[in-house]
Parts: sequence; structure tokens; C-alpha cells
Amino acid sequence: MKGEHKMKTNFVKKLTAFTLSALLTAAASVPCFLTASAAEIGTGKTSASDTTLTIPKSVTVTNSTEGDYYGPTVTYSYTIAPTEPTNGAKVKDDNGNDFPVEKGVEGGAVLAENGQVVFSSELASHVSTLGVEQKKNLTVNIDLAKFTKPGIYRYKIEDVTAIETLYNAGINRADDYDNDRYLDVYIKNNGEKGLAVAGYTLTTENEVEISTADKDSGFVSKKVTVEGQEVTLPDDTYRTYNIRLEKQVTGDMGDKTHEFPFTAVIDNGGLTYFYGKVSNSVNTESNEASLNTTLKNDEVLYIRGLSPRAKIGYTEKNDTADTYKVTIEGRQGTTGSFDTLVAEQNVAADGTAVLSSGSITDYETANSAATVATEGELTNYRDVKYTNNLATVSPTGIVLRFAPFIIIAGLGIVLFVLARRTGRKTDSDII
Repeated sequence: MKGEHKMKTNFVKKLTAFTLSALLTAAASVPCFLTASAAEIGTGKTSASDTTLTIPKSVTVTNSTEGDYYGPTVTYSYTIAPTEPTNGAKVKDDNGNDFPVEKGVEGGAVLAENGQVVFSSELASHVSTLGVEQKKNLTVNIDLAKFTKPGIYRYKIEDVTAIETLYNAGINRADDYDNDRYLDVYIKNNGEKGLAVAGYTLTTENEVEISTADKDSGFVSKKVTVEGQEVTLPDDTYRTYNIRLEKQVTGDMGDKTHEFPFTAVIDNGGLTYFYGKVSNSVNTESNEASLNTTLKNDEVLYIRGLSPRAKIGYTEKNDTADTYKVTIEGRQGTTGSFDTLVAEQNVAADGTAVLSSGSITDYETANSAATVATEGELTNYRDVKYTNNLATVSPTGIVLRFAPFIIIAGLGIVLFVLARRTGRKTDSDII
């Protein structure tokens, strides 16, 4: 019995030693990959066989009124290159183990599509002042043939999009926008198959020590807690604008039922906008540079979802037989006083009242090709009003037009009476 017990004890010891040895061997060849392989970077979950990483890039579309609006057309550009980690850089896994980080291997990580991320003015639903993020992916391809051994390799990804590109697209970028991300690629042994990708980690800093909590989700907005309050860190934003054209007919002789023809010339860079005459139901799409409609007294044309760089002008045709006095006014919002844009002018039959093209925001002056960190302020082209006035014809004028005839007729009567009296007196003298 003692001999049998001793044999069992030796067997357990050998089994334990073998298992521990196997675990140590595996751990030595896979530095912190147990946590890294479960990491989620961007929109793609990594696994041992993944060689493609997708990093999201977002633009937040906003508007002062909730609704559906189209986002911008803009192409972002990125580069990737091996980078030397900060001296002594290491990664700490969830178990507190540290592993060194090496400079990336040249050509080991390559950007797809020449490092470009393209936004093509897609529809964003239920946009409000809080904004809706539109996302595209930056793709990184890993070339395992470039690596010779397991390890953690660091690359720097940089947003090199020209400021002019953002400016021309109407993008607002915060002053403290972070252009850089650091990508750690985890390479492990995969038995007879050679090397394999075990996972990825993305961070914003080339730090000495990086833990799981330091991971970043990409070039997107982030929610953080500051002094107990949840704050969204700014990313690129694209604010769309709404404008309105109001029609007023005044004067006792003005026809308030008449539909006056209008043409709106809209320079929106070919992007789609919405228009209609009902404020809470604007659902007609257009990307045309010219919009034709009619407006009668108290009607309003609403145009929504315009780029901050949009310009607009209006032309009204007087298709009546009367001459109206037309005044064109504007203001920066739907409340407050109006400023005169075009002073009162007489517009005869078949004539036009024109408001030349102007910017709907001060984007052109608030921003520049050097900085796009300031959103455009509204201009008085935001809310435009055409007032057509036709006053009552003066009664005094009517009297004056007939007065000469009345005076002539009166003189005729006086002359007739005098002639008769003269005639009678002559006859009397003869007798």
C-alpha cells in the first residue's frame, strides 16, 4: 500500500511540474496577449488570426433644430510609421505584469486606401444641437512577413489632413484636437504556422507605462467625467444651418391672396438640403443651385441643412398689373429687429426685386485657411423678409383729376347766364 501511495504521489508531482512548465512556456511566448487578444479597437474585434485593424474616424453633424440633415463631403489623410517608444516604455496587463515595447518594424503596418478616409455627404437622422456622429474607418493591414520574432511593436498614426481641406469642407476642428494615435501590435508565436497577430492597443500618448485603462477608441469624440460631470471631448464638427424667406403684403390695395413667384439661388457646394413651406414638416430634398417657388402674404419658405459656407440670393417677380413698393430686410434669427438690405423701390408689372447672393454665416471671416476652430456666426441673410406695399389711391387725387372739368363747366354756366341777361337788356332797350 505504501509503495502504491508513493507511486501516486510521484505521478501527481510530475503532472504538476509538467503543467506548470507548459504554462510558463506559453506565457513567455505570448506577452500579455490574454488581455490584448480580447481588446476591441475601433469597430473590429481582434483574434489570433486577425491581420486587419479598423480605427474609426467621426464627424459630428449638428443643427439648431432636430431633424434629418446631410453631413459633409471631406477626405481625411493619415500616415503610419514605426516610432521609437519612450525610453523604458512598457505595457501592463490586467494582472499587473509588465512587458517591453519595441519600435515597429518597417512595413509591418500599412494603411489601406492610401491612408484616406472619405466622407461623401451622407444622411444623418435625428440631428440636434447635441449632434450625431457619422463614422468611417481607417484600415491598417499587418504584414506578418515583416516580423521575425514575437513582441509588442509600436507605430505612430498621424492625421495629416490639410487645414485648407477642413476649411473648404466647412469642418470645425477644436484647438486642442489630438492628431496622433499610437498603435501597439502584439505578435506571438503560432506553433508550426509561424507568427500571428494576437491583438492591438491604441493610445493617445507615447507613454512610459500603458495599462488597459489607457486604451483609446480612435479619432472620435470621447465621453469623460470631469468633476462628476460627463463631458464630451470635441472632435471634428459640421454644423448645418437653417434659413427662411418670409413674404408680407401691406397697403389697402395690396393683394394678399396673390402668389408672387420667387427664385432662390443657392450655393451649397452641390450638397443636398431640404426645403418646404411648413416649418415642422420640411421633407423635400434638393441639391439644385436654383429653387423656384411662390409665396403669398404671411407664407414662409424654409431651407434647412445648409453648409456653413453656403450663400443665397433671392429674386421676386411682380407678375401683377400694379406697381408695388418693395422693401427687403434681414436678421440673424427668427426673432428680433430687421435690418434693411434693399431700400424701398418701385417694382412695376413684370419687374423684379433682387437680393444679391450673400453668405448665411460669417464662416468666411470667423475662420481662415490657417484655423478652422471657430464656427461661423449668423448673418442677416438667415431670416429674409420681402414686403410688397400698395397703398390706397388718394381721394384728393380723384377730386383734382375732375376739378378742371368742373371749373370749366361752372364758367360756361356763368357765361350763359350773363349772355341771357345781356340779351334781355338789349331787347328791352329796343322796345
